[in-house]
Amino acid sequence: MPPVLAGSGRALRAPPCTCRAAATGASSDSSSTGSHLERKLEAFETSLGGLSRPALMQLLSRAPPQVCSFSGESFELTLASLEAALGMDRAFVIQLVRAAPHVLVAPHEPVAVLRLLTAVLRLPRGMVAANLRTRLHVLALSEAQLRERCATLGAILECEVLPGSSSGEGFSSSSSSSSSSSSSSSSAEAGFAAFAARYPGQALALVSFPEDSVAKRLQASAAALDGAPASAVAALARARPLVLELSPLVLRSRAMVLAEAAFCDSLRPEDASSHSSNGAGGGSSGGSSVSGVSEEEVLHGAAQRRPHALRELLAALDGDELEGLADRLMLAPHSLHLWLQQLRGLLPALPPLGVVRLLLRLRVRPPDVLVRWQALQLVARGGGEWEAELREAGPAELATLLSASHEAMARMRYLSSTGRRGEARLEEAVAMGGDAFLARFPGFQEWLRCGG
Repeated sequence: MPPVLAGSGRALRAPPCTCRAAATGASSDSSSTGSHLERKLEAFETSLGGLSRPALMQLLSRAPPQVCSFSGESFELTLASLEAALGMDRAFVIQLVRAAPHVLVAPHEPVAVLRLLTAVLRLPRGMVAANLRTRLHVLALSEAQLRERCATLGAILECEVLPGSSSGEGFSSSSSSSSSSSSSSSSAEAGFAAFAARYPGQALALVSFPEDSVAKRLQASAAALDGAPASAVAALARARPLVLELSPLVLRSRAMVLAEAAFCDSLRPEDASSHSSNGAGGGSSGGSSVSGVSEEEVLHGAAQRRPHALRELLAALDGDELEGLADRLMLAPHSLHLWLQQLRGLLPALPPLGVVRLLLRLRVRPPDVLVRWQALQLVARGGGEWEAELREAGPAELATLLSASHEAMARMRYLSSTGRRGEARLEEAVAMGGDAFLARFPGFQEWLRCGG
């Protein structure tokens, strides 16, 4: 019968290799072997930052058998080597070993995974490693598994290589990629690498999901959005991977707020007033509105009024607006209602769909919108081309103006206060590069120095 080692409060059965060592020692000198085993386990505990005996025994029971043959010195050397190769502290390495004990006999694997991710994401190794502290399961993959996951994600998320962009650098740099890989797999890898180079944060978050989980969540999200096209749902996931973590009900309730707002002019008056009075989706993610109406009831009523509103909205949005939609889906319905109400009040002439498209394009917080809109009206006041340009601006132009940097807002004030509005269109003054603007209007810098 295998020996039992005492743990804090209860007895734990030793791993098989430890048992064999103990059994062998018992036939010759059981006390000597037991003492040696105890010293080894104490050395393991010390190397693992004072890990308790029960936790150590659980770790060893999940580790490959070879780990039990390690001496205390070789165990410490393995951990120190992982520290140096990963560029991380002992606490991180201990977390990794506890999450994936197999790395003790294959320390090259997490190092190769970190190297590959660093190349693909084009970020400093320390930054990637720090982000992996909460994603240790990624470092538990082999390099081949990571490559396969990236290729699968590239395919199901429809990642493409943009013209003129370098692609697949991280993947092509390693000799472990098989020369017999299919062209479709290589294309998917290259697509994901190109996506990762542009959006490293999103790519790292997506790699953290098992690929089959991403596929299932994409399908569930598409169903929640009235059978939305796969390309639209993939665009949402690329822009905001957290969309995949929303429940179908929450995803649908938030998207429906925007869909109903976009097509409210096509609702019957009694439907619109009913929708307004019941405070549809007015709560947070708790599932009920401020009037006690559940999200299920709200969604049922919305579906009756405009059964394909979600699909129509997604079809009307371009790539930039889909990215914005992914961000807005992180907000509770009540927040979306308030923001839409603010924009409708500021821009009553803008069609409902235009209001929604503007909301999706804005890159500033709601409190800033009012201040910026008042500033725009002030610089354009008095007739002329700027006032007409502001009056006729569509969602894309308005979003550009309202999301302008502080320097761009100062440029508009400068041109307006110095009577030079006729020398540049309003949107041109915002979009122009800093050096180009100074070359064309050299007095701007002096105007700024004098307090604007």
